[in-house]
Amino acid sequence: MSGTRHILNETYVLDQDSTQEYTSPVLSLAYPVAGVFYQFVWPSSVRGEFIFEAAIIQDQWEPLTDCEEVKVIADSIADSSKIVAIPQAWTLVSALRFRWVPYNPTSGTFTVGLRICPT
Repeated sequence: MSGTRHILNETYVLDQDSTQEYTSPVLSLAYPVAGVFYQFVWPSSVRGEFIFEAAIIQDQWEPLTDCEEVKVIADSIADSSKIVAIPQAWTLVSALRFRWVPYNPTSGTFTVGLRICPT
């Protein structure tokens, strides 16, 4: 990734059903990155939590924490979006992912964009 300005995937997760639990693809952090950025977009009918997890040992997932667990709560009366920035993640963990845990009731879909900025 050296010399690359950034990697952008605006449809990393596209129109995912919010009524079902979902686990994102694993983002391997084998190369130095300055930051990983996720943008979550959902309509007002979507209710639930995007919970971030990290691993050093393959398949040994733990909640990603800063001062507390890193998560986005979708529970609003209007269409919403949030950006989660995880700077220097590669210095801490080997892989990242997020899980969607729906609340009851929920309906509709959500979309997630991903941007990776190399060092």
